[in-house]
Amino acid sequence: MTKKKSDSTDALNNQILTLKAQLAQAEISNIGRDICTTFRNDTEVYFHEDNLSGKSDGWRQIDTMDFHRRILLERVISHFEYWLPRQTERENKAKYFADKYRSEYVKDNEMSENNFKGAVARYKSEHMLTFNMQSELAKLQQAYKEDQGRSFTTIKPTQIDGDLPEDIATLMAEMNAMDAANDPAKEEVSKAS
Repeated sequence: MTKKKSDSTDALNNQILTLKAQLAQAEISNIGRDICTTFRNDTEVYFHEDNLSGKSDGWRQIDTMDFHRRILLERVISHFEYWLPRQTERENKAKYFADKYRSEYVKDNEMSENNFKGAVARYKSEHMLTFNMQSELAKLQQAYKEDQGRSFTTIKPTQIDGDLPEDIATLMAEMNAMDAANDPAKEEVSKAS
């Protein structure tokens, strides 16, 4: 049994509609808000203090879930910071294939049309996921800052500890010199354009 053009076209149109619905739903979610709302338990706890603390025994109002909320927010933030660059690579690959099938598109060719529609649907889904991850990460970091009073990130700035070996320092100096030499050439090319 051969597939008709309308069968595959209906499937692709259905996929596009599904992706649009998922995008609309993704704009509603806010994991950070949900964590901060769910992991909260303000209650009174009786504390016994030792003689060295300078505090007296008694009842205190505390949030017993503060530690768990902080740890969960940190783990989810680190998860998004780890996977976001990989998701960006997947989106770039999907964009490459969408551009490729766009340039190869031939009118009235079913295979060409399906390749293009499928690649665009894949690119849209990867773009939606990247956008969703970026917005969730920003919301998570904002929720962490509001809840804990400070920022949190697992991304470390690029830095070199200690002295560089002599050959590496020489190579870096050569690269800096080459970059400096190329900068005027870039300016001249941009002025000529």
